Order: sequence, then structure tokens, then C-alpha cells
Amino acid sequence: MIRAESKGVWSSSAPPILAFSVRGQDYGVDLLEVQEILPVPPLTRVWHAPARVLGVTNLRGHILALLDPGEMLGLGKVTNGRTARVVVLSAREMSAGILVESVHGLRTVPTDRVERTAAGMTGAPAEWVRGIVLFPQGPLVLLDAEQVLLSARVGGK
Repeated sequence: MIRAESKGVWSSSAPPILAFSVRGQDYGVDLLEVQEILPVPPLTRVWHAPARVLGVTNLRGHILALLDPGEMLGLGKVTNGRTARVVVLSAREMSAGILVESVHGLRTVPTDRVERTAAGMTGAPAEWVRGIVLFPQGPLVLLDAEQVLLSARVGGK
């Protein structure tokens, strides 16, 4: 995983980043934190669940929560259009699916292109953000899947 060191220097071996869109903003997560990418499955709604929880689904015998990162980021609901996918994140015995509007594929990000961000600059909570990469087509916010899962209070596998 890409980890920031105490002096803001990034580790030298950068794994591929899975890039995706949420409410028109491009985000990415370390490919090592992605379990799989799925078409949007049928969901069972959870009574009185917060807006960030879209429901649960049965993924090969395991109950998987499906989260709305748009709601978690305060951007509004993610639209479930024809390009929508579920990215299943897994970190430290936690897993959950996040609904994304589209998956852009893998990007290799040279470590010297990853910039630290000021708190609040990306719209995501500071602990979620590993850094930001500026591309000609716009910024890519690198998220820490473990922190996203912890903040959603998603249980174990």
C-alpha cells in the first residue's frame, strides 16, 4: 500500500491505483485494498440504516454492506446508472462495497507526483486522504480504504 511517512515522503514502490468517479470527482484506491469489482447486485434494504448504507447483498455466501460514498462525503447520492459498479474494498478484516458511478481502470502513479493536501481541500475527511495527483484532465484524490471502512463502522468479513 502507499503509505505516507512522517515527513510526507511516500514509499518508493507504488502499486497500481484503481480510479473511479463519485459525483463527478475522480478518486482512487490502492489496488491491494480492492477485493473485486462487480456489477451492481440486487440489494436488501436495511431498516433504519443511515443514508450512507444502501443495503446488503449476498456475495458468494458472505453478507456484504453496500455503501454510498457520495453520502459519506456529503456530495449527495451516487447515481446507479448503466456504468455504475460496486468496488469491494477490503482492509484489516473489514470489507464493504462502495457504489461508484464509473470505474476508469488502473493508473500507475509515480510517487513524486503524489502531493499532500491541506485539510478540507478535497472534500473528504483528512484521515481518508493519502494524497492527490494532478492530471491534465483533473485531480485524482487517493483514498485510504481502511479509513473509509473504519469511518463507516463496517464489521468484519
